[in-house]
Amino acid sequence: MRFTDIMKSLLVIILLTFFAAGDVFSVPVDFKGSVGFDAIRINDYRRTESDTTNADLTSGTQAIKGSSDDAYIQSYIFRLNPQLVVNDHVTVKSEVASGHGRGGYLGDNTTVNQNNNTVGFGGRYYGLTSAQNDTLNVNQFYLDIYADMATFKVGRYNKHWGLGAVFNGGEKAQDRFFTIYEGMELTFTLGNFYLTPHYANLNSRSELTHGAEIKDLALSILYDNPDKDLKFGVYLGKRKSGDRNEVLVRPDDSNPATDEYVGYSNVRIIDVFYHKYWDYISLGLEIPLVDGDIGRIYDDTTFSGFQSSAYIAELGLEATESWEFKLYGGMVSGDTPGNTFEAFYLNPNYQIAELMFRYNLQAISNSNYNLYDSAISNTTYAKLSTLYKSGLWKWYFDFIWAKANETAKAGQTRAWNHELGYSFIPTEDQKDDMGYEVDLSFEYQWNPNLVLSGFLAYYSVGDYYKYTNNDAGAPDISTKNQMGGGMRLNLNF
Repeated sequence: MRFTDIMKSLLVIILLTFFAAGDVFSVPVDFKGSVGFDAIRINDYRRTESDTTNADLTSGTQAIKGSSDDAYIQSYIFRLNPQLVVNDHVTVKSEVASGHGRGGYLGDNTTVNQNNNTVGFGGRYYGLTSAQNDTLNVNQFYLDIYADMATFKVGRYNKHWGLGAVFNGGEKAQDRFFTIYEGMELTFTLGNFYLTPHYANLNSRSELTHGAEIKDLALSILYDNPDKDLKFGVYLGKRKSGDRNEVLVRPDDSNPATDEYVGYSNVRIIDVFYHKYWDYISLGLEIPLVDGDIGRIYDDTTFSGFQSSAYIAELGLEATESWEFKLYGGMVSGDTPGNTFEAFYLNPNYQIAELMFRYNLQAISNSNYNLYDSAISNTTYAKLSTLYKSGLWKWYFDFIWAKANETAKAGQTRAWNHELGYSFIPTEDQKDDMGYEVDLSFEYQWNPNLVLSGFLAYYSVGDYYKYTNNDAGAPDISTKNQMGGGMRLNLNF
């Protein structure tokens, strides 16, 4: 039995025991969590009127493979966070969720009978029922231990740092993902300073050997002074993987349908964070810098170095009680030709727009992808956000602009497809304009735990997405602008 299955069974047994025991035990059980639903439409999701039915996604093209024009997305998000307070010093904390990305799509678990794929629905048009295919995942399961010298976390837990651009705890209602660690961390408190070393093993899926493991060792130093509204710190991390781990893989050159081990990697990260409030002004900065060796990321034989970075800034102004303005800016590195991998990917939870960068659009017509598995990369961007507050209502008006830092050029030895994550040989030049977007959105605080929100978005698609790398001898595709809108309902408890 896998460790994940053991933890699922153990968690269920613990919860049933405490429910059944009633007053026999005095251990408090606290439930927190989030449930959300959304309904979203994206017109012209493929960003073109050109035929992309037969697009070769390994050629370097930016085309979205498919034949339909519009996407209709109805999804849910679910996470439950049971906590067992054993005593004043020990708490058992956990998170249970369904599916990849804490949820799924409405209608993804529907059938008529057990052999629906081979027998058919037999004319029972209104006989739909649950297919019982949903999986329950134990995303977190750990001990919080409070001692005089430090606070300990032991087990599988989330981690957040800075603005959440790299290490994101996934605490917001719409956060689909979170940064996971499996191991132990200690937090020492020295006045306003917090020193947190941790050690984690991030892979033991197939074998318990050094060749299959991913070890992560890090130390974060944070200064947090609430009286001065000031936070700053640095995260120092080192991650090493063996040559047979099954997490860091790439498509095999000779058979793209199978995975090839990337091999040994040794990577270091320095992530500097700063956040400060001055009366009506706020400033947040995060600068992650990565270097080391990433393994065979380009092909089956060449070992490559790793050197990438990002620069993230958030500047806010609270003009009045009703009006706030915020300026976002960032530079996220892309990959250039050579033997050093230079692309950086932000956490998928860190998004700046309703359409741009937010979705993996290949997932609209291909269930092998996840719609929300999309990260900001290879871009310089700016966002101006205006917020108006009135009672229980919040209204946002946003303008977002972006350009690519690196593009494919004919004659280069290689280029990198940043959306799908593979290298290719370019045969034509690519433009750097990613376009601009205008968003209008609202939030209504229905009650203290329930929020209704909605948005309208217009995305003027840039020429960057015309690129096909002469796929099957075809010229660049024509771009078509996207329109999107949707409603979301989120409950926090």
